[in-house]
Amino acid sequence: MKVPALFDGLLTNWAAPERRQDLIRALKEVDELAKTSHARPFSALTPAQRLDLLKVHEAEALRIDPTRKLSGVAAMMGGPAYVNPGYGKLRDLIILLYYLSEPALTLELSYVHTPGEWKPSIPVTPDTRPAGGGLF
Repeated sequence: MKVPALFDGLLTNWAAPERRQDLIRALKEVDELAKTSHARPFSALTPAQRLDLLKVHEAEALRIDPTRKLSGVAAMMGGPAYVNPGYGKLRDLIILLYYLSEPALTLELSYVHTPGEWKPSIPVTPDTRPAGGGLF
């Protein structure tokens, strides 16, 4: 899937210096949390340990900060007022890069062309499939 390489490319070629620092800081925070709780870096954890660690971290990092009031363009473009906005952006970028990858678009997501009228209230069942292509 090459998400790490794509993310590295974003850090190198896209991110402004301040954004780059925020993203690297968020990565280091996750790695430090792994070292504190498991005595080894995040990359050395099992998938189950990674998931457990991220669930705990996200519960705190993605809380909405009621004291952070956004207005104007920042309110429209800044995203939610997370307690840890650097981690929020890191998470968003990794998810976006994954779902723009060929395996995600061809194996997980599907495009179902539906001619005719649009029906906004379709029941969600086990047979309902996720749909890709509407990220922007």
